[in-house]
Amino acid sequence: MQCSKNQSRLRKLSILAGTILLFICLCVGPACVGKPTPESAPTLATTIPMPTEEKRKEIFWVLVALQDKGMDDEAAYRAVAQEYGITVDVAKAIAVEGIEKDWPMPPPP
Repeated sequence: MQCSKNQSRLRKLSILAGTILLFICLCVGPACVGKPTPESAPTLATTIPMPTEEKRKEIFWVLVALQDKGMDDEAAYRAVAQEYGITVDVAKAIAVEGIEKDWPMPPPP
């Protein structure tokens, strides 16, 4: 039972680490050179339409299942983005949301 909990934590940390890197790149990348104010800076929520919460939970489940099967994080993000007609950035935002909200994950393989 302890091993399963550790695997679950490791999966969550892996998804979170990849997503944190994305947000860091977005914040210090070329788009931020003009130093927009927080009020004027677009956010993922305002620039990219998000699927419903039910659909986001489904996407999160599929994303974790792909990673559990050995697919690397970036490939898994691209795969779910293509499958669900969303961008890779939206897939990564859904991964963060799923971790933050402790959404259910598929059982380890």
